[in-house]
Amino acid sequence: MRTALRPAAEQAGVCRHALLARMHAVSDKPLLLLLAPPGAGKTTLLQQWLATAWPKPRVLLALTPYDDQPLRFFRRLHTALRQQLGDSTGTWFDPLAADLHEAPVTLALALFEDLNQLPAGVCLVLDDAQCLQDPYLVAVLRVLAELASANVQLVLASRQALSWLPACGLLDGRIACLQGADFAFTDTEIQALGAYLGAAVLQPPALQAVQAMTQGWATGVKVALLSHARFGLPALAQFNGSQPQIVEYFGDVVLRQLSAERRDFFLVTALLETFDGALCDAVLQRRHSGVLLEQLAAQHLFIQPLAERHGWYRYHPLLQDYLRHRVQLEQADNLPALQRRAACHLARHGQTDFHDDERALQHAQASGDHALHWRMLLQTSDAWLKAGYFSRVLKHLMALDTATLLAQPSLLGALVEALVLSRCFTQADHYLHLAEQHGLAQGDDGAGWLLLRLLLGTFRDDAASSLPKVAQGLRATQVPMALRAQAQTLLAYHEMMAGELSAAIDYASQAQALLAHSGHHFLQSYADLIVVLSRRHAGQSLAARNQVYADFSACPRTSPAWLNRATAMLVTLYEQNQLAEAQALGEELITEITASSASEAIVTVYVTLSRVLHCRALPERAARLLENLTRAVELGHYPRLFGHVAQEALRQALLSGSSSVLEGVARRFQLPQRWAAGEWECAGPYCEGWERSAMACVYWLIGTAQHAQAARLLKVLAHALQGSQMRVRRLTVHINLLCLNPEQDSQSQQAQTLKSLIAEYGIACFSRGVLDEAPGATRLLQQAVQQGVLPVPDKYRQHYATFIGQTVAPLRLSQLAELTDKEREIVDGALQGLSNAQLSDKLGIAVSTTKWHLKNIYAKLGVRSRTELLVNVGGVN
Repeated sequence: MRTALRPAAEQAGVCRHALLARMHAVSDKPLLLLLAPPGAGKTTLLQQWLATAWPKPRVLLALTPYDDQPLRFFRRLHTALRQQLGDSTGTWFDPLAADLHEAPVTLALALFEDLNQLPAGVCLVLDDAQCLQDPYLVAVLRVLAELASANVQLVLASRQALSWLPACGLLDGRIACLQGADFAFTDTEIQALGAYLGAAVLQPPALQAVQAMTQGWATGVKVALLSHARFGLPALAQFNGSQPQIVEYFGDVVLRQLSAERRDFFLVTALLETFDGALCDAVLQRRHSGVLLEQLAAQHLFIQPLAERHGWYRYHPLLQDYLRHRVQLEQADNLPALQRRAACHLARHGQTDFHDDERALQHAQASGDHALHWRMLLQTSDAWLKAGYFSRVLKHLMALDTATLLAQPSLLGALVEALVLSRCFTQADHYLHLAEQHGLAQGDDGAGWLLLRLLLGTFRDDAASSLPKVAQGLRATQVPMALRAQAQTLLAYHEMMAGELSAAIDYASQAQALLAHSGHHFLQSYADLIVVLSRRHAGQSLAARNQVYADFSACPRTSPAWLNRATAMLVTLYEQNQLAEAQALGEELITEITASSASEAIVTVYVTLSRVLHCRALPERAARLLENLTRAVELGHYPRLFGHVAQEALRQALLSGSSSVLEGVARRFQLPQRWAAGEWECAGPYCEGWERSAMACVYWLIGTAQHAQAARLLKVLAHALQGSQMRVRRLTVHINLLCLNPEQDSQSQQAQTLKSLIAEYGIACFSRGVLDEAPGATRLLQQAVQQGVLPVPDKYRQHYATFIGQTVAPLRLSQLAELTDKEREIVDGALQGLSNAQLSDKLGIAVSTTKWHLKNIYAKLGVRSRTELLVNVGGVN
C-alpha cells in the first residue's frame, strides 16, 4: 500500500497508543466507528493508525461537504482505490460507466462484489463521514454497512451519529465504536504533547487545571499548551473560551453551521450550568426543547449528557465560556429576564435536588433583583437547615453585609442557626446580640429567637442547668409546631444528660413525629440518636438495636443525617462485638465528622473508634484519636463529654500495664488533685460527667494498687446510681466491684453473684462495652461458663465467643459442600485476607455482587460475620 502520510509522531506530537491498541483489538469487526466532536483527534488517530500494521489493505477517503454528490463521491472513491491499491484485480466498479439512476441497492451490491474479489480483502476508511447527506449516497452506504464483513471492512469517522447505520450493529457485535470520552487526552498524553510543543512539564495543580478546563479535548489541550509554551503558567491561569484560537474555532465549527433559532438556543442556554428540556423551555419561553437537546447531543456539538441525571446536559467548559461571552455582547438587555426565569424554574424544583437550589440562587443574584434573591435565600436556607446542609447556608448568608441581615431578620435567624449547628459559637453569639440590640428578638418572633438562645446554650455547654426550663416554656401550644419540635428535641437531650431516660425517650419520640411532619430530617436523626443512646443506657438493647438497623438502612449515604444514623450504627456494631465492621464504619465516619456535627456525635465516634482500635491491638492509633479529641473538648465547656474522654483514656492507660503512662494520663485529667480534693467523697444527684470522671479515677486507683480506695469510690458510685435510670452504668459499677473483689470471694461465690446480676439486668446488658469497662470481667465470665454455673444463649455465644472462652459450633465439611464454586472461591479469598474490593477485582465481579455472595455464604454456614467465617472455616480447611 502506498501512502504519503508523515510518521505519526511528527503529525501529532504524541502517539495515541491506547486508542491504537483498542482499534487493533477489534480488527476482526466488519465496521469500526469513530464518533467524537470536532477537534477531538479523529483524523490524527486515523493517520497514526494507517502508519501501523493491519490485516488487510486500507483505502482512506477524506471527505468534505463538496463530496455530498453521488458522481463526485464515486469518482473520488474510484481514484482512491486505483491509487492506493493499484491494478491488483481484474474487474473494477467504474462510476463513470455506471448508471447512477439505478436503485442504490443495485449499485451497492456491484461495488461490494468488486471489493470482495480482492485477494487480501480491503478496509475502506471514510473520514468526516457526516459530510454525506445525499439520500442516494446514504442509501448506498447503508447497504454497504449491512454487507460489511471480515473481508470488506468499513471504518467511519464522524462528528455526529450516523442515522443510516444498522441499528442492531452495536448489539450483535458487528460494530465496534470509539466515542467522545475515549478520545480525551490522559495526563500522560498531555505531558507528552507539552514536551513536543516546547512547554515545561506541568506540575499536578496545573495539569488538573488543564484537564478541568479542556476535559481532555485535543484542540483545547493543544491551545492551552501552546499558550503555556509561549507565556508560562500565567497563561494557563487565564486560559478559557475567550482565547482567540478557541473563539475562531468555535465560531467556525459550531455557530456558523447553526440556524438562527439554534444559534439563539446555544447562546441563551450557555447561561445555565446544566439544563434539561423543561428548564430550556422556561428560560427561552418555547416548547419541545428536550427533543432539540437530543438532536444536538447526537450531533456531538459539545453538548454532553449527564450520566447521573437522565435528560440533563451540559456544555464543554470552553464552549460555555465562549458562548457566555457572546451572549453578553449580543443580548445584554435580555439577560436579567433570562436569569429571573432560570431562577424561578429551578427554585420550583429545588425541593428534590439541592443543586437546583444552589443554581437558582446564582441566577437570582445575577438577575440583579434583590427582592427575588433574598426571598429565594430564605426558602433555600430553610430547606438546607432542615436537611443538615449548614455549610451551604453559611456560604450564602455570610456573604451578606450586616445592614442586609438586619433588614431581613429571617435570614439573620437562619445564619445564627447554621452557625450554632456548625459549632461556630462565638459568631452565633455575636449575631444573637446584634438581633437583641436592634429589637428583633421581641414580639411575635420572640419564640424563634428564644429557641436559638436555647440551641446555642445546649450545644455550647452541656452543664447549663437553666436550659430545660426554657425548653419547657417553648412547648406551649401557641408556639409554632416546628419550634415546639426543636425545643422538645433539646429538652430530650437535657433529660438524657441528667439520666432521666424515660423522659428523654418520651420527649424525643414525640419530637420525631413532629420533626418528620415539618421536614426537619437532620434534627429528626438527632432525636433518633438520643432515643438510641437513652435506650442503650437504660438496658433496652434489643429495641435500640432494631431501631438502629432500620434507620441506618433507610438513610441515603449522601444525606447529612447519615452521620447521626451511622454514629448509632457504629456503637451498635461495637456493642455486638463486630469489631472489624465497627472499625471500617468508624474510619469512614472519622473523615466526615466535622464542625458541622453535634458534640455528642463527635465524641461518640471518636471514643468508640478509639476503643475499637485498642481492642484490635492498635493502641498507638487509639491514643492519637483520644489525644485529638481531648484537645478539642478542652476548648469548650463540656464536663459530661470530657468525662467520657477521661474514662476511656484511663481505661486504655490501665490496660497498657505502664505505670508511667497511667500517671501521665491521670495528671492530664487532674485526677489526683480531684481525688485529693474529695470530689467523689459522697454521692449527690446523678451527674453523668461526674460519674464518668469517677470511673476514670477508679482505673487510676486500681493501677496504682489503691484497691481499697477504688472499692470505696465504686460504692459511692453505686449509691449515686441506685435511683437512676442509667441501668447499664449501674451494672458496670457492680461488675467492677465484683472484679475488684475486696472480700476475696471464692470463684463459686463470684459466679453466683454474676448469675444474680444477669438475672437482674438480663444477659443482653452484658455487652462488649460493659465487659470492656470492667477489667477482669472477661475472666469471671469465662470461669462461670466453663464451670457450668452460668448457662448463656447460643446467640450470646456467637457474639461473645472471645469473652466466654468458647467458639460457636465448628463447621462441618458437609456444610462447606453446600457452597457453590463461586462461593468457595470467595471463602478461599477471605481466608487469604482479601477485602471485598480485592475479592471483586480477583473474580471480575462487582463489590455488591461479592457482598451478596457473602450474605448467602453466612446463611449456609450459620455464621454472622467475616470474623466467625475465618475462625470456623480455617479450622475445617
